[in-house]
Amino acid sequence: MGLRHAPASESLLTDRVEVLFDYADCEGDAIVRRLVVVRDGQHVFREVVQEYLQCVTFGADGYASLIRLLAYGDANVVADPRRAFGQPIFADAGTRVEDVVDRS
Repeated sequence: MGLRHAPASESLLTDRVEVLFDYADCEGDAIVRRLVVVRDGQHVFREVVQEYLQCVTFGADGYASLIRLLAYGDANVVADPRRAFGQPIFADAGTRVEDVVDRS
């Protein structure tokens, strides 16, 4: 995708499950916008996820500052690069999701 540092790109979006990269390709004389899952490079149909897309919030330093991970249902889970090295945590307690799952 040509991203050296994906978390620093202001072209990031989220569909509340995955982090997506929004970019444009030239096809002949037309410019075609594309959405790609950052984790694995899979293309996503914009029309299907359009109503769910949210911009990733960036801090003053230009890096992503917080992404709410709604795939965890009612749990208030976030990915915050300043806390738990960006791993999913429960926002209120700061506990890593992985630690809670490991206790089960």
